[in-house]
Amino acid sequence: MGATFVDLKRAFDFVEPDKLLNVLKTQYLLDANYIALLYDYARNRSFTVLVNNEVSKPFHYNSICPQGSTLAPLLFSLYFDSIKEVLDIDYLLFADDLVLFTDSQDLSLVIQLLTKNLCKLNKVSVRP
Repeated sequence: MGATFVDLKRAFDFVEPDKLLNVLKTQYLLDANYIALLYDYARNRSFTVLVNNEVSKPFHYNSICPQGSTLAPLLFSLYFDSIKEVLDIDYLLFADDLVLFTDSQDLSLVIQLLTKNLCKLNKVSVRP
C-alpha cells in the first residue's frame, strides 16, 4: 500500500472563472440563471482593510473562488474534478487537498504508480 498527500497551495486563486462557468454549464448542466449569478459574483469584487481605525484604499479581487468563502471549496472541486480523466490511480479530493493511493503489495509498483500519476498531475495542474 502507498499514498501521496498533495496540498495544492493557493489553488483557489488559479481557478479561471470562464473555464469554471463553462464546466458548470456543460458538464453539470447548471441553469443559465445560476451561471449568470456566479458570473456576477466573480466580477468586480473589492475589499478594504481596517487597521487602527484607518481604512485602506479598495483592493480589487476578481476571483470566483476567494480564499475563505463558503463556496470556494465546492466550486474548486467541481472545477478540478476533471483530473479523473487524467489519473489512473485511486484518489480522494477535498477542496484543495488531494490524496493519491494504491493498494498494491509490490513496493516498486507502488512507487511507479504514484510517481507516474504525480507527473500526470503536474502537467494538468491548476496554474495559469
